[in-house]
Amino acid sequence: MSPLRILVVDDHGDSASALARLLRHAGHDVRTSESVADAFRQALSDPPDVIVSDLDLTDGDGCELLRRIRLLHPRVRGIAVSGYVGEQYERQCREAGYETLLAKPLAFEQVLAAVRGVSADGASADGAAPNRRVLLVEDDHANRFALGHMLKTFGLEVVEVATAAEAIACLASEPSFLVLDWLIPGGGDAVLRHVKDHHLATRVVVVTVAYEERREEILRLGPDALVQKPFEGADVRRALGV
Repeated sequence: MSPLRILVVDDHGDSASALARLLRHAGHDVRTSESVADAFRQALSDPPDVIVSDLDLTDGDGCELLRRIRLLHPRVRGIAVSGYVGEQYERQCREAGYETLLAKPLAFEQVLAAVRGVSADGASADGAAPNRRVLLVEDDHANRFALGHMLKTFGLEVVEVATAAEAIACLASEPSFLVLDWLIPGGGDAVLRHVKDHHLATRVVVVTVAYEERREEILRLGPDALVQKPFEGADVRRALGV
């Protein structure tokens, strides 16, 4: 079996370490994470071949974690582990992209067999990345939640981040759309310059409360559309062209 790059996610540190030791002993390159936020950051900067994740994490849900990762890196495979099993949980895992759900406490041979199954299948059978992905960059949690929900009603698949650095990392996957708040940590200008400097085909819609005072500055950097906050859903839909 060829070595795989594996990210183990479990908010119980001892469990994550024990599983990582087992997988390293089997010849794999293994990293660990104890939170959804950290796992997502790691997967953005250095995507694994496989993620082995607990479903019930302190700061979020393992199914949502894999969905977000696979929007950006569709070839990442998933093995879920949980203290809860049954048809309902297996269905949720399949819908999120996990290939199997293993019951806790884990039998190590069962984990190795699941990893061998992933390796035997080779790279993910998924095709190209989805073509209706939108990267939403908004540092205000409430605004991000509301706008993310709105974008999903347009039939778009949404990846949400809060800073310029996170946005630039996500742009490596070339989402079809970028909805960019201008006043974010690191600056919306840094994100828009990255899009232009790398000649990305991503359609950029800038949203801002600083519409009048920043309008000329923003337009000089060439976004596809500029929308003033507060806005209506129809304003954003028109700007995106969906």
